[in-house]
Amino acid sequence: MPTMETLLARLLGAAVVFAVPATLAMAQAPATVAEADGKGKVNVKILYYADQGCTTFADVREGAPNNIEPPTRTLVVTVTLNRKTGECVERPYTIEHTIALADRADALSVDIFYVDPDGRFVRSQRPRIYRDVEIEACEAKQSGSRPC
Repeated sequence: MPTMETLLARLLGAAVVFAVPATLAMAQAPATVAEADGKGKVNVKILYYADQGCTTFADVREGAPNNIEPPTRTLVVTVTLNRKTGECVERPYTIEHTIALADRADALSVDIFYVDPDGRFVRSQRPRIYRDVEIEACEAKQSGSRPC
């Protein structure tokens, strides 16, 4: 007959076996990514999860919406959503768009503001900017005077 310790060890082992694949799947879920290229640009791959089949991007531009004060230490993008009227497919899906932004040495992340065509705020994202270690060392030497 198994002891209480043996049963507990088996139970914990089974929990780890089932939890690890779920954790790996969540860690690999697609997301918006911002990467500095080391040549003065940040390439942002925007990934938006739409909840209806009628949503598209009407416009993607650098800068904050007119009614929002741009934050400091971030690069800013405004995405205007186009939500068509009529019958829509009721299924979630993703919309992708890539934009290149001018880099700044003090920028830590990218603020992405999603707005309706009339400028009303819908939601936002704030992905961090991924930088090469060599780029970070260069920026430390430059003291924020210019991007590396």
